Amino acid sequence: MQSTGRYLLADNVRAAMFALGCALLAFFFPIGFIVTLILGLVTLQKGYKASLVILAFVLLPAIALVVTQHFSFFYRFNLLLIQCSIVFTFALILRYTASWQLVLEVAAAVGVLLIGMIHIIFPDIRRTWVGLINDYFLTNTWTSTFHLSTYSTEFVQHLATIATGGFIFFVFFDIIILLILARWWQTTLFSPGTLQLEFTRIRISKASASLLIIASVGLIWQSNWLTDIYPVLLFPFMIGGLSLLHLLVMNKREMVLLIAIVYIALFLLTFFTTIILAIIGLVDSFYNFRKHCILFQSR
Repeated sequence: MQSTGRYLLADNVRAAMFALGCALLAFFFPIGFIVTLILGLVTLQKGYKASLVILAFVLLPAIALVVTQHFSFFYRFNLLLIQCSIVFTFALILRYTASWQLVLEVAAAVGVLLIGMIHIIFPDIRRTWVGLINDYFLTNTWTSTFHLSTYSTEFVQHLATIATGGFIFFVFFDIIILLILARWWQTTLFSPGTLQLEFTRIRISKASASLLIIASVGLIWQSNWLTDIYPVLLFPFMIGGLSLLHLLVMNKREMVLLIAIVYIALFLLTFFTTIILAIIGLVDSFYNFRKHCILFQSR
């Protein structure tokens, strides 16, 4: 990875050509994330001018698809372009502020705006999700194993209420993971260990924490829009909770099993684990465990 990174960073056009090649191969193989990683690395290390060259090259297949009217391929490729654009924006914020807190808060704000726009453009989005979820249950036999059909109507209605927010949550979670990998790639080349220090210092601001508390109280009125944006509001605090756990493991290596269990739970019980981690992150915003709890203080 180090030799590849130095090779790509040595020349902007070289990196752009490599990204273009990966973008073309992404039509046949699931390697679109490599394009995003290259863009993230170049943006973090060299700034917006160099990364705009890569974006311009990656945009070429999209232009070709529009000209040749292959719109089915264009819509698929468009997802990669959206992912690249968001990573580009977040990488710029991280490059010039060195603040993961700000990146996460901007991600949450963008997510809220996107969900708001979706609700305005598609007022019946909940009904659309109900149809999609029902179709999914009907075409997947594994759902009968968990007897989901027994409670399908109530379950689907609850799931549809947070479906848009849940989708945006996972999109941004994926993007943040890619940005972390790009940052790791950069720090491996130029400042080993920096990412670990940055990630273990994430603490969401009190202002954002206050907004989450207000939103939590607002759930009493069962507003569809507020319920839908709630997963996105939890997102920064979930990462903040993970940051604290990583700091705990960094200070006490014997706690490594705990972080492994948390990640397994996050994969298998995403909703409940996210809430638990978000509560930890929320409390940390006001209490500051790093300052007041000896377990989180470096020795």
